[in-house]
Amino acid sequence: MNGFDSAEADYDAAMSRFKKLHSTTTELNDTYYLTFEEDQSEHIIDDYNYPLQKKDVITPSVVHRQEMSNSMSWIVVMAKVFQDINLRTSDTLVHVGSGDGGWLMEAAVRHGCQCVGVDTSHASEYRCGMKAHERGISDLIEYEIVDTLLEADLSSATAVLISSVNGTNLEMKALREKLESEVESLTPIVVIGGQEIICWFPQKTRKHRGVPIYIYLRRTQVP
Repeated sequence: MNGFDSAEADYDAAMSRFKKLHSTTTELNDTYYLTFEEDQSEHIIDDYNYPLQKKDVITPSVVHRQEMSNSMSWIVVMAKVFQDINLRTSDTLVHVGSGDGGWLMEAAVRHGCQCVGVDTSHASEYRCGMKAHERGISDLIEYEIVDTLLEADLSSATAVLISSVNGTNLEMKALREKLESEVESLTPIVVIGGQEIICWFPQKTRKHRGVPIYIYLRRTQVP
């Protein structure tokens, strides 16, 4: 079984687990499932997250509100960041470390731009593809699987997102050199979580739920 088939099997298993939980608990059906379906139709939450993350325990009054609050607040932050970098329909947004593609979905839906996710996980690729299909934006979403994130192809990017940048000084230096060689100096780069890019100065910084977001609108060396 290859990585993509394994991801599909994990997804199917999670869906079965979710349905079993909801079909056997009156409280869940009455208080949670209805709002879950409504929220899913708005593409705010994803059913396969619950059984994978919460295992056998789902408390609707707690879990639902926490997940909704977290998802909604991040959607607001995404909108602000896209405004910060002036994301346009004509852009190609490349997200290194894109995971399930939450940022890609918002960019494609809000701005109609081409979005490329890059990650090392076939499971993330599959979940991103499912989300894109459900939202009818598959034509705007591409996904690249790499062995290491430093292998990401940034040559087509007119905007770059990088998630959870952490590493040794040598690794961080390699990332900076990659950006300098493959990305135009005025291309906006957003680092979500982790460390700042060595020797660069962010033009703007945001912070959400303890996660720093460094926004580079142009390549400026630290004085």
